[in-house]
Amino acid sequence: MKKIIITTTNDVSGKEIEEYLGLVNTNMVVGTNFFSDFAASFTDFFGGMSSTYKRKLRDVYQEAYDDIETLAKQQRADAVVGLKVDFDEISGKSKSMFMVSITGTAVRFKNDNNTVAKNETESFIDISDEEVENELFIKKWNENEGNKECISYIKLLKYLDEHPVQRIAESVIRLYCKVQDGLMNDNEGNMEAVISSCEKYIQSLDRGTLKDCLYRIFEKEESAYNGEGYDKRVYKLLTENNMFDPVRCLDMFEKGKTELAASLLSVKKQSYSTEDIRVMRQILDIIESLPDKGKIETRNKQGIFGKKEETVYVCPKGHDNDPERTYCFACGLNIKGLSKINVGKIERYKTRLLALEEISDRMN
Repeated sequence: MKKIIITTTNDVSGKEIEEYLGLVNTNMVVGTNFFSDFAASFTDFFGGMSSTYKRKLRDVYQEAYDDIETLAKQQRADAVVGLKVDFDEISGKSKSMFMVSITGTAVRFKNDNNTVAKNETESFIDISDEEVENELFIKKWNENEGNKECISYIKLLKYLDEHPVQRIAESVIRLYCKVQDGLMNDNEGNMEAVISSCEKYIQSLDRGTLKDCLYRIFEKEESAYNGEGYDKRVYKLLTENNMFDPVRCLDMFEKGKTELAASLLSVKKQSYSTEDIRVMRQILDIIESLPDKGKIETRNKQGIFGKKEETVYVCPKGHDNDPERTYCFACGLNIKGLSKINVGKIERYKTRLLALEEISDRMN
């Protein structure tokens, strides 16, 4: 996918702007927990900002930049120039909200045919030795992938400790989940070392890469649904890192992956943009208009004294139930195809969305 250039300057060196596509802006809202967590972790006044505070502030920036990049891509822009960042504190009812506002101008560059021709005639490349070593390492990793012996990963993970190659992120996360779930052989007592190295590697990943990998794994593991989430380890990582992605969740609902998408609704975000809130409202609209996947059916049943009518609730998976049951006794799904756990998540999601909309309305 094309990378959008985002800069605070009004132009981009070596590029000629052909068309100004208009303003792109986003507002990220951070709750009061941001400040309380900051205060709790600010242990040394003279030692500077804590790592916890800096990490949270960096996450807010990243969320905002990601949102600006998404908006620019929707306009088929090549870059966003003149980027400006503003900070605001909004107070009311004895509570404070922290808002980051980012504004820029989406632009499209003029095609430079001379530059293209020049690039085609020049084939100069510059490959570092580290890139070569990483490439060789990736081949070794791929050859070992699928091996169920923990010891086979020890040397490979030692390399990752010093060279956190991001191209194998999804594979490392899968290994981490397998080891945690006891699906690997550990005759040599290396399980704790493998878990420790995987955790260190996962923490080194940039937020965007980690989120992409987790969502890809989450969607692929649809068959592993256990009533609480698809793949408990991946779900836990998404929750711990506040990585709710409204666009991905909406896409799952639109594809008919209702239970998969609904199980994500309890995951939160570090901060929310106006675009996030709009997409979240779309999700709720889909949920509230979900068609019945099961049915209430009346049948003629042969009894001792002749036929009599019988009413049953047939769940989305075809199990017969007493018509008074809301959730199937066998699979736990209601007539919409939702489990009781996910119905609870939807109710809490609805409450959170209404609060976000109220805050957004006060800002506008």
